[in-house]
Amino acid sequence: MSVDERMVHDIVQKVMANMQISGSVSGMHGVFKDMNDAINASIEAQKKVCTMTLDQREQIISLIRKKHMKMQKF
Repeated sequence: MSVDERMVHDIVQKVMANMQISGSVSGMHGVFKDMNDAINASIEAQKKVCTMTLDQREQIISLIRKKHMKMQKF
């Protein structure tokens, strides 16, 4: 199964919504304009994930799992 840009975009949108992060995730070649922005965002995301409960983390994982399962059916 290949992962396409739309699938990643959808997952990022759902995760951001669950984490109550605002901002656009559209870019010319991906979510971030360059690798440094992606690295910085991952550092900030890790700080937020560390404060989440296991139930909140499971919700995020479940969303990714559901999206993956939908894509496998195609």
